[in-house]
Amino acid sequence: MAFLGRLILSALIGILCFHGFCLSEM
Repeated sequence: MAFLGRLILSALIGILCFHGFCLSEM
């Protein structure tokens, strides 16, 4: 369960970064 939650969380963060939120942070 914890592993699955971590996977989903990392996937969401990856999607946000892909949309440019992380790029604007850098």
